[in-house]
Amino acid sequence: MQDPFELNYYKLSLLKEEMGAQIKELQKTIDEVKAGARMFMVQHEEFKDITSHVQKSLKANILEASHQMGQEVVQNINERIKGTFEEAAQNLLTTSQNTEGTLLKAQKALSLRNWLIGATALTASILTAFSVSYFYLTKMESLTTRQLVKTYKYGLLLKEIWPKLNNKDQERLSRFLDDKEHQF
Repeated sequence: MQDPFELNYYKLSLLKEEMGAQIKELQKTIDEVKAGARMFMVQHEEFKDITSHVQKSLKANILEASHQMGQEVVQNINERIKGTFEEAAQNLLTTSQNTEGTLLKAQKALSLRNWLIGATALTASILTAFSVSYFYLTKMESLTTRQLVKTYKYGLLLKEIWPKLNNKDQERLSRFLDDKEHQF
């Protein structure tokens, strides 16, 4: 199937060629009218003795005939051009309306798709945040809290007994705590 734009371009090209041919015809007609006018002028010189009334009548008839022929040619060309342009304009309008409809459908589809992708990403982010906070942070917090309570209790105990220890026991306990990792 041929593209409507190409079809319109082809029609306009044919119209241009037809207009060129009609312009040539018009030029030919004008040249014929000019030749006829020259011929009448020659005959006018030959018939000088004819009255001025006949001369005026001939001039008026020539002008009227040439004017009428020019109007007929122009009217014929205008009718053909108008018909071709109206058809091409209607085809162009239909094609542009179809294209606009297709573009609007594509734009709506893209807009809906973008919203769906955004909503999916937002939902996934929220679910991930809740999962991490529930499963990971809750366990970490409970482990950390239990360990801190134990450490605090041992610290209080050490604070109570530290002054009662002699220097040797204090040094030994300090080395023991510094040298090893301890789990209470």
